[in-house]
Amino acid sequence: MISKFINQEGKECKIEDIISFIELVESGQIKEDTLLYNEKDLMWQKASEFADFQAVLSNIKQKEGNILDPYPKKTKSGFWEFILKKKKTMVFLCLSIIVLIILSQQTILRETCVTKNTTKTLFSIFNDYVRNQKIKQKEFDYKTYGQMSPILKHINSYLIQLQKDFAKMDKEIEQKDIESILAPQTLADPVDIMLAPVKLNEIRHILDRYEVLFKERCEKLGKEIPDLNLPDSSRKYALKDYYRWKNSTLPNLLEFFKIKRALISEISDLVDFLKRKQGEYWVEGDQIFFVSQADAHIYNKHMWVIASLANKESYLRKIVYPKQSKHFKKFF
Repeated sequence: MISKFINQEGKECKIEDIISFIELVESGQIKEDTLLYNEKDLMWQKASEFADFQAVLSNIKQKEGNILDPYPKKTKSGFWEFILKKKKTMVFLCLSIIVLIILSQQTILRETCVTKNTTKTLFSIFNDYVRNQKIKQKEFDYKTYGQMSPILKHINSYLIQLQKDFAKMDKEIEQKDIESILAPQTLADPVDIMLAPVKLNEIRHILDRYEVLFKERCEKLGKEIPDLNLPDSSRKYALKDYYRWKNSTLPNLLEFFKIKRALISEISDLVDFLKRKQGEYWVEGDQIFFVSQADAHIYNKHMWVIASLANKESYLRKIVYPKQSKHFKKFF
């Protein structure tokens, strides 16, 4: 996330939000060689190295390509001579102009309605995801949404796929039966204790794969919006809502994966501890007893950290994905 930049006078200036960032780029205060502060990596980098800057710059170039010639062509004097000589033609022309004005007004009213529908719907789609509402497949007809119907369909499909991928990741992890690793019956079996690290490593690979997938798709969506064939005002609204969604969701998503890895690492540490203590503890029912009181204290400390991380994971999951995890429900 970008929080500040070095202006042309060499002073640090704060960037309030993404809208301020877009305005600074459009006004030329932030250029390709301007230094921006990356909050994620805690370092200064050139603006050209940021995907957000490239997306805004692409939008500006698109605008410049659409500017029309501001100088109208001169009207030939012969046109008015023709009108004066042909009175019937003049009357017909006046009637045609009146009809065109009426049709033009209807078109303007329709485009205004389309813009309102589009803005409201686009904001609703992103907010449904942020507020953990399940996104459903919708039809965006041209009559209601005009030229924006493709982008609405594109973003809606993207977020649906993101939710499906999250559900798929959950299913892959659940198939590894992670909760059984902490079950007393597993901890009492030396063979299960030896196999537990294999399951944990497989879960780490699943997390790595999906984290890369989510980050790439999020950045790809931001690069695709400026290249779509949209009116400038509609493209600006789309980018505004995209960045609002990205800045509120992506940091929480990355934090979710960080907590998830910490949880797996803590379980792995517990398994390693129990490997070293084979023969020094036993299981009765759902309880574990240790010969040494110090070992019992270490075991309880591991379980407390695991419970704490599981609670943090559950909290972040409610933010980035509406479905509740089934992990650890039997234990915490």
